Amino acid sequence: MRLMKNTAAATIICLGLLACIGGIAAAPYQGYIYNSRNEAVHAPQAYLPVEVVDGEALGVGPFKEPRDLAVGSDSRIYVADTGNNRIVCLDDNGNAPKIIAQFEADGKPDQLRAPTGVFVTATGELYVADRDNGRIIQFDADGKFMREIGAPDLMSNASTTNDTSFRYKPAKVAVDPLGRIYVIADGVYDGIMEFDKDGTFKGYVGAPRVRPTLSEIFWRRFATEEQRQAMALFLPVEYLSIDADQYGYVFAVEAGDAHETSIKKLVPGGRDVLTRNGYAPPKGDLLGERSKFVDIKARENGIYSVLDRTRGRVFTYDSNGYLLYIFGTLGEAFGAFKLPVALEVVNDDILVLDLGTNSITRFQPTAYAQLIHTAIDCYERGDLAESVRIWEQVLRLNANLDFAYLSVGRSYLTQGKYQEAMAYSRLGDNRDLFSKAFSYYRKSVVEQFFSVFALAIAVIVFLANRIMARSARAGKQRHLEEARPEGLERIISPLKYAFHVIFHPFDGFWDLKHEQRGTAGAATVILALVIATYVFMRQYTGYLFNARDVSKMNIYMDISSVVVPFLLWCLVNWALTTLMDGKGTLKEIYIASAYALAPVVLINVPMTVISNYLTLNEGSFLYLMISISVIWSAFLLFSGTMVLHEYDVAKTVLTSILIVIGIGSILFLGLIFLDVINLLLGFVTTIYAELVFRV
Repeated sequence: MRLMKNTAAATIICLGLLACIGGIAAAPYQGYIYNSRNEAVHAPQAYLPVEVVDGEALGVGPFKEPRDLAVGSDSRIYVADTGNNRIVCLDDNGNAPKIIAQFEADGKPDQLRAPTGVFVTATGELYVADRDNGRIIQFDADGKFMREIGAPDLMSNASTTNDTSFRYKPAKVAVDPLGRIYVIADGVYDGIMEFDKDGTFKGYVGAPRVRPTLSEIFWRRFATEEQRQAMALFLPVEYLSIDADQYGYVFAVEAGDAHETSIKKLVPGGRDVLTRNGYAPPKGDLLGERSKFVDIKARENGIYSVLDRTRGRVFTYDSNGYLLYIFGTLGEAFGAFKLPVALEVVNDDILVLDLGTNSITRFQPTAYAQLIHTAIDCYERGDLAESVRIWEQVLRLNANLDFAYLSVGRSYLTQGKYQEAMAYSRLGDNRDLFSKAFSYYRKSVVEQFFSVFALAIAVIVFLANRIMARSARAGKQRHLEEARPEGLERIISPLKYAFHVIFHPFDGFWDLKHEQRGTAGAATVILALVIATYVFMRQYTGYLFNARDVSKMNIYMDISSVVVPFLLWCLVNWALTTLMDGKGTLKEIYIASAYALAPVVLINVPMTVISNYLTLNEGSFLYLMISISVIWSAFLLFSGTMVLHEYDVAKTVLTSILIVIGIGSILFLGLIFLDVINLLLGFVTTIYAELVFRV
């Protein structure tokens, strides 16, 4: 028998390895994971179905509407067979040694009625949510009645007593290591009910907040009394499932509006402490129809798994909210579900209770999932080198698992290997970790080469002073000579004049207009430099401040994002000021507007280079300088408009507002025009297709 079990285990592991490496269809679903950009990418299978059992196979008769599962420390499995008014206990071999339906309570016969929730403590005590009897029943490890915890006094709670027919119906139950009992009851919207170890009702924890929409608040404010009574009450959402871990945290699934669900991790006081530092919040599938969680299971090292009814998926997250793996599906095939309602873990296996087929499906982990759990366990125990070694094995199986890169980078950072931590955190697309590693690395480099840096700074300051002094002397000499620039200087001189314009805007724009100090060619060069600056920024801004996917960069869109607004500004400016007694021509507007953009080039190019040497905490300096460049250019555009058209401040403000409105109107009409063209092309294409197929 032992040989057969060992052979079966070896076969399962081999199948898991083959599924991971060769992509064999060992399950009715495809393995996938979401990367750091929330894109669904391929992943090896984490769990594979190995058996499906029902009541008939167990010899206890068919299950009828089973609602919950629980597993004890001795690996015994308890099934809340709701429709049959019983609890079925299975041992680790899949046998059914015990059924709890009728029992003796305080010397009197008693029985369960529609039990929907079941929980087993570490000592083997069994808690049952006996829904239709309105009570929680506690049994000992041998299945003998211990006590009954009835309904608390809810009459003082208006949210549950508006309906005089309300009955206390506990649906789910969980018990923490200190004996506190948590109950979810149907129709109770105030949160999870908490009882102390003695069964005394203490109050509600994790009460969801009421979130009425603005429209609901508005119409309710102005509605008549009859209309208010006809409106739906602003009731909070309720909880669907709970589980308690070995540390006393209560994991709960909260129902929300529009079929949404969310996960909470509650401390005894009721505060949600769930960490949501993953690439996306732990909400299941990120694409398509929203996931609706119906059950949750707390596991080792802060890991938790949740069951999604929408697509029949099981999602597993680590303690920080990073998605580890996904498996499961809906369907008729072996290993698929019809209506999954409950989730449990026995050893490393995962059990899913299917209400649609009244059966339990057992899944066993592949080598891929086992490696993930082992790597996390090594990190939690402080064995960082072993954790890195195992994560590298995971990456050989799945290079798409960004969390694995992040985990390796986190281990390297703890070990003081900052360059390696930077490399892996970038592969894992985690800017917080990269910033920490880079700050330590930068500090070590500066300490090592401090004398070199100090000398370089001194040389740069000296050269800058000499260059500025020489430029000043050259400027005086040119002023004394009063000669017109010739040759190459005739091209460079108008570009240099941009420096005068940005520091002396009113004099500068006046000279651009009346003394022809600027040229259209120089303006075009400045505009080209602005375009190049934005392309350079998108491509070479430091990783910490550049969330764009460089591989998907479209240079034509980048060019259009500068050229189109600039040309629209010039055209609308000219069109409006012509009607408002403006003195500037279209050419003058073009030249002045281009010169006004010079700060964008002068500030953003060096700041793009500097951004590669800043940490996240220093990012405010980068954003401040970029904002200054934009504000400076906007002020120059305003000044140029005032000087060119000889307006006062009030008229310039009005004109600028009208120009912005005009640009928005043109863009809006352009989008409508493109939409009409698309519809027309679609109509023509449809007519052509009909003619081709019918003829």
